[in-house]
Amino acid sequence: MLKGYRQQGFTLIELMIVVAIIGVIAAIAYPSYQRNIENTRRTAAQADMMELAQTLERRYTANYSYLDGGDPPALRFEFSPRERGAGEAFYKFELESVAQNSY
Repeated sequence: MLKGYRQQGFTLIELMIVVAIIGVIAAIAYPSYQRNIENTRRTAAQADMMELAQTLERRYTANYSYLDGGDPPALRFEFSPRERGAGEAFYKFELESVAQNSY
């Protein structure tokens, strides 16, 4: 070595160690992130279902029937998430059987 020469930069081994550490952290974090997104979507869908149920209960309170002139009522929205800019819908809501006093 030359006198006064100082090594600068990283060795290839140091760089590979950093890349491996980042890979391990990403492998642990990504599934957790996916679970968090799924739970958020489910929570939003539960809130949407509660809103639809409240709408049907208001209809029953006002008309003493869940039916709309003998037909099942139209839902205010059918998909969750409801926002148009939110991308694809993950849940679809529909009424399978509606009677005068049950849904």
